[in-house]
Order: sequence, then C-alpha cells, then structure tokens
Amino acid sequence: MHCEYCERRTYPRGRKERGLDTTSDHVAPKWNGGTGDVPNRARCCRACNELKGDMSPQQWSRFMSENPGWWAMFYQTGLRGLRLFAQVVEKVG
Repeated sequence: MHCEYCERRTYPRGRKERGLDTTSDHVAPKWNGGTGDVPNRARCCRACNELKGDMSPQQWSRFMSENPGWWAMFYQTGLRGLRLFAQVVEKVG
C-alpha cells in the first residue's frame, strides 16, 4: 500500500518503519465540514497525517508543492505535528 499524499510505501501498524505506518486521514477536516465517511478518508502514512493536521485539501496541496521532500525532516528532527510544520517552513523560508 502507498500513501495517497506522498506516495511512499506504507506498512501495517506496529511495524518499525518510523512514520510509514498506515493511517486514515479526514481529507476535509472535521472542523471544516468533513465527516468520517469513506469518501472523506484517505489512506496515508503517519508522517503525512500528523503534519497535515487541520489543513484543508487546498492548503495541503499547496504545502506539498511548495515543500517537496519535507518528510525527510520527519526523520531528521524527530518533531511531529505543528512543531514539524514550523521547522519545515523555517528551513524553506
């Protein structure tokens, strides 16, 4: 299986491949009208799911195009979520 966002290979939960375990993300965040329905779900790696957080699909798409390879920092820094996002933006900016 591959992450629907970064296209890297994902693995079943519980494996040791850091950040690449398979998760399910709300494509449209719940706060923005997203539901738990299957059409609003994307199979993705934990790294993408944590960093995407509450971003809308448009914000996430823009972030991904402006920061190719951002996920390498997931491994280099050990940061997650907003802290990782801030580090990525700081390095790029």
